Amino acid sequence: MSIRRLEILALAVFAAAACTVQAFDADLKPSVGEGSGVVVSLTAGPGSETRNRVSSDALGVEWTADDDLALWAYSGGAAALSAQRFEMFGLLGPQAVFTATLSSPMPEGEYSYYAVSPCPESVSGGKAWFSIPSSQDGKGSGVMQSSATVSAAELGTGELFLAMKQKLHLLKFWLPSEYASLLGGEPVSRIELTFTKAVAGRAGFDPSNPSSKAVLNTSGQSSEIVLNLDKPLAASASGARSYTFATVVPQEFGAGDRMSVKIFTDSKVAEAGVFDLTGRSFAEGHATPVRLSPSKVGEYRRIYIDYKGSNLGEEVNSIKLTAPSGCSWGDGAGSEWVYSPGGTIPAGTRLSFEFEDVSAYEAFSGAAVNFTFESEHVSIPLKAQFPSISGRKSVNVAIEAPWLLNESFSAVPTFSSNDEYSGGFVTGSKDPHSFLSGWTGARIGAQSGKCIRIACRRETSANYAARVDSAPLAGTLKKKASLRLEFDYGADNKYGGIAIFSNPDVGQTCFMGYVTNTKGYKSGDEDGTFADANSFYLKEYTGSYSSTPNHADYILPSVGAGGTIRVTIRTEPEYNAGTTNTTCWLYIDNVKVTISND
Repeated sequence: MSIRRLEILALAVFAAAACTVQAFDADLKPSVGEGSGVVVSLTAGPGSETRNRVSSDALGVEWTADDDLALWAYSGGAAALSAQRFEMFGLLGPQAVFTATLSSPMPEGEYSYYAVSPCPESVSGGKAWFSIPSSQDGKGSGVMQSSATVSAAELGTGELFLAMKQKLHLLKFWLPSEYASLLGGEPVSRIELTFTKAVAGRAGFDPSNPSSKAVLNTSGQSSEIVLNLDKPLAASASGARSYTFATVVPQEFGAGDRMSVKIFTDSKVAEAGVFDLTGRSFAEGHATPVRLSPSKVGEYRRIYIDYKGSNLGEEVNSIKLTAPSGCSWGDGAGSEWVYSPGGTIPAGTRLSFEFEDVSAYEAFSGAAVNFTFESEHVSIPLKAQFPSISGRKSVNVAIEAPWLLNESFSAVPTFSSNDEYSGGFVTGSKDPHSFLSGWTGARIGAQSGKCIRIACRRETSANYAARVDSAPLAGTLKKKASLRLEFDYGADNKYGGIAIFSNPDVGQTCFMGYVTNTKGYKSGDEDGTFADANSFYLKEYTGSYSSTPNHADYILPSVGAGGTIRVTIRTEPEYNAGTTNTTCWLYIDNVKVTISND
């Protein structure tokens, strides 16, 4: 493979507003002169935290480390490169250097180049398509296009300069210092924008035509934008303003068009202006300042649900929250709310519910809330108890998708059911013993708060198995899946009799499987599904109620969907006919079941 190096030095600018007043200032002028440049040799990209982040004064763009660029190259009407991705290589002041690897050198010749950054989500109908989200973080991420088609030789023979220009419009918000006391000194953490015309959604433009305007796709448009600020906006003086930003699709506004703004702090909510947009233009590459003027300040409360991750063995793609009677998820919401982002939900995701009605917020104090997690294979419930929240401005509740089964036996009581070496009638298939919630076992014992043991038995003329069946798995399988069963274990035995023809020091074989009912099985029952590979022989003396030093990890393949599923562990003693008898104990602790993707 021939590696070619292209260095594209890219400088992008937003035009700055001349001044700011209560409404918008329409007298916009460039902050940097025309012809600000870009260089090539095979490279392209910005760099710090988010794609094409606007600088704090909104006069320029700070490239970010994960930025990329798509480049087209044409010669004689034929495409040599089509949306070729270039990755960020480094920075040269306000310019960015990007690199790419080509599978083969470009033929010699003269080419026409044009580019967009970041790489489009798709290219169709002669347009590059991007998402301008209705939920933003206040950093003003943008989309750039080369300001003109550049003619140059094939890449690798020199440097290619591309001047980039912004395709979107920027709203820059500031909060005058005189409003600080009205908001209790709290910075703004959320801004809600409502327009009479769509300003967000999936937008596309012709990447080869610098004059092509970004237009919204007819489906999925939004006239609302919510800024959940990564960095809260504090009040600032006119001479040293702090800004937060919203990115919108360029629009022309007509009679009656307007923008309504509502702001939120940790404990306050306020109207911050209704702005008349009649005759206004949100032009590409320009920034419009918006002065926030809070009024009608009220109390405000939040419930945060912090998702810590999945213990299912696979990621979750949906979470349903069901509030108890008398509670609702925020102002005007119902008692049920579903978060389904269209993909898997990463650990660290925060769900935020806002309440302008304080009494509705405090109705959750001490409430038991039901959560249902959905993954590819599983639907699983969880009940979480909320703390007392009266008098608190916000509350954080941490949740995680639970294991299908996770039993440490910390709550198991002491009991003994035909698991001793001697005493009573030791032969035969023994009746089941129920314990904890849904567990059954036969020839089984436990020590309070420690672990359980099952005790298979060898007599002079017969072998007697032992078994334990877990509580039903917490979730419901939505389709056939393989399950991963893990547990810690240790073993021991005790024997007696007259060892004339045989050695009583025998081992045992452990079998892992599952059943699909809630029946309590006798020790000799062999019911269940047991894959051939799911067994192992052991003969050791490490086990006790205080010692389970080994770890078992097995896959239960192709478990059917729906209904009850309980994992089963059975033991059978090693056969050795003679005049002795032996009890073999298997001590079991920390039983876990998850989905297996192996």
